[in-house]
Formats: sequence, C-alpha cells, structure tokens
Amino acid sequence: MMNVLEYRIGKSGDGVTQYILNNYERVDREKVHMDFVTGETDLSFCKDLVAAGSRVVSLPTSAFKHPLRYRREMKKLWEEKYDIVHCHMSYFLNTVLFRQAKKHGVKVILHSHSAQPDIIDTKKRRIFTLLHRFYYRRACRYGDAFAACSDAAAEWLFGNAVPKEKIQLFHNAIDTKRYVFDPAVREQMRRSLKVQDAFVVGHIGRFTYLKNHEFLLKAFACLKKKQPDAVLLLIGVGDLEAEVRRQAAVLGLEEAVRFLGMRDDVPALMQAMDLFVLPSRSEGLGLVLIEAQAAGLRAIASSGVPPEAKITELLTYLPLENGPEAWAEEMAKAAGGYERTDRRRQVMEAGYDLSSQAARIEQLYESL
Repeated sequence: MMNVLEYRIGKSGDGVTQYILNNYERVDREKVHMDFVTGETDLSFCKDLVAAGSRVVSLPTSAFKHPLRYRREMKKLWEEKYDIVHCHMSYFLNTVLFRQAKKHGVKVILHSHSAQPDIIDTKKRRIFTLLHRFYYRRACRYGDAFAACSDAAAEWLFGNAVPKEKIQLFHNAIDTKRYVFDPAVREQMRRSLKVQDAFVVGHIGRFTYLKNHEFLLKAFACLKKKQPDAVLLLIGVGDLEAEVRRQAAVLGLEEAVRFLGMRDDVPALMQAMDLFVLPSRSEGLGLVLIEAQAAGLRAIASSGVPPEAKITELLTYLPLENGPEAWAEEMAKAAGGYERTDRRRQVMEAGYDLSSQAARIEQLYESL
C-alpha cells in the first residue's frame, strides 16, 4: 500500500480542500492510504478522517512570519513513513517541506491550484510574489511530478522551470450525478429560502481578495435598479466577510443580500438559483463554474477565470474592466427565464467527472 501525505487541507471549504477530499473518498483504499496536513489548530472538522484511520497533523505556524519555528514543527510530519507527499500549492515561499521530504526518501508532487496569491494587502502581495519568483526554480528541482488544474495555474507556479510536457493537467472534477437539475428540488429550496418569486443570483466562494465581492455587490446594486425582485445568495466564509456586510449595508442591500455561510447542500442551492456570478480577479480553474454548468445554470465569469472552465454555452465571460453596469446588463438577460436541462454528459465528456479524475491521481501515485 502507498502511504501518501496530502499538504494541505483547511476547514473553510475552499476548492483545494474539496479537491483533496473528493480524491480521498474515491481512491482505492486498499492501494492508497492518505494522511493530511492542516494549518488549523481546531481539528474537529477532521473527525471523520481520523475515525477512518487517517492521521491529521496540525502545522499552524507561518513560514513567512516564523521560519525557524516552521522548520522545527515540520519535522513532526516525518514521524510516519511516507512514499509520497502531494503538495497542493498556490505559491512557493521556501523549500523546507521539499528538502525535508527528500531527506526522508519521499517522492514530491507539486500541484498548482492558483494563478496568483490571494492576498488583499498590496505590499504583502508584492512580497509574496517576489519570494515566489525567487524560490520557484529551487522548489521545482525537488519535484518528482508536476500537476496543475489549468494552463494558467501551471504557468504561475512553475513558469519556465518545468517543461510543459512534464506538467499533467488534472481537472478539479465533480460528482456530476449530484448536480443534475431537478425541478422538485428547485421548488423546495426556493420555498425554504423564501425566494419563490425572486430572480435569484448566486455566488459561492470564500470572502477573500481574489473573489472580488466588492465588485459583485456594485454590479448587483446596478441590477436591483433594473430588476427589483433580485436576491443575491452569498455562500462561504472568510476574512473579508465583515467588510462585505458593511458594503452591502452602505449600498442599501441588507434585505436583498443573503449571507448563508458554509453550506453542505451546494447542489440544491444551485437548483434554486437563476444565475451564477463569479467576478474573480483570478482563478486557478473555477470549480464552482463546472458545478453551475452541470446544474444547467447560466453563469457569468470574469476574464480572470481560465478558458478551461467553459464547457457549455451557459457560461459567458465578461472583463471586469467593462464595469458593474455592463455586468448588471448581462445579469439581467437571465431574468427572462430559460430551459434548465441535463448537462451531465457534456461535463463528463469534458473530463470533469470525479471518478475518472480520481483514477488518474491514483495512476500518478503508482507511477512514482
């Protein structure tokens, strides 16, 4: 059996964590055992993983703020013997993890999930970008395999340090069966949310700089003038939630914007929506757009989302530079209604079916 360490997961329901856990649920447990690293100190969100026999290691120290302590704490990762450490990265700030892995004879997979740092502070973002540019060549020397969720994510993390032919693209796939449109589920969910007669716009994502909620609220405020019955559902948590709530209040949108927090019924929520909007400054892929299209839901995304996310005509790209008013005009086009149909086959044929992607990950592990 291969012993694999997954670095790393969080409790905020981010796309990377979802991707890791989706693979965990579908790989052959007789062939692959997975343990996990997290930056969280409260491990209650990992109780099911622990109950199933996985080890979860808490590594909360910031490599940026406390590099020496980070090195010391990381040594506890190697108290177990691993064959592979699968590093799910957004940027490189050091090479400590990779050097320690090599010291212990562990193969390293470097896997890119982002196309830029998700940091709101401009100065800090510049520092992280400079550190990444300094370290990325060094980090790539330790890689035994290279993966990315899109061409943009590969370009950001690996640059020209890794030949393109050595980078494998792994779609952030979904369980397509869960997203097939069901009118009964739509009716029940809209009733429970008390939006039976509303034009429901949805967004799913952490409250962070890259997700660009500020722009979304401005566009929605413009939409409300055209479509008074519009309601905006915001699903997710994050550091900027309080600021987004304040902005909604300033724009007079308290009644129209619903903050739903973390939810485990995303497929049902997508059934209730009439339109999905993702005005991100940047995305590694934009998995929620794959989910939206699988649900037969019209969607609008910024040009910061990679083209790989478009698998049906339901998705429209719109530059942020066009401004909130132009976005509102595009959003209003969905208010006239449209037929929701089963898009599962298109999603599967595009390579976004979870079972097939998990099998590819298993094959990657076996190849090392």
